Amino acid sequence: MRKIVIAVMVASLAAAACTRQESPVRPPGSARKLATAPVERRMMAGRIEVEGIVVGRFEAVLSSRLAATVATIPAVPGTTVRAGTVR
Repeated sequence: MRKIVIAVMVASLAAAACTRQESPVRPPGSARKLATAPVERRMMAGRIEVEGIVVGRFEAVLSSRLAATVATIPAVPGTTVRAGTVR
């Protein structure tokens, strides 16, 4: 008996989920008014300044197998270094 009740509930939920709901129809003339401008060619400045954050393509995480004190840090984040420069 309990299995029949569960089966009927599942079937009714599935039927309710499969029914088609009509989307609300907008009345004629209710479209949004948008301001547009024609495309035009004009001279622009040769240099444009923008603000942002530059993130490196690669990042290296350094760690040691031994517990030790860091004596010096020859480079700080943002400093450009070449391979072999920092030892």
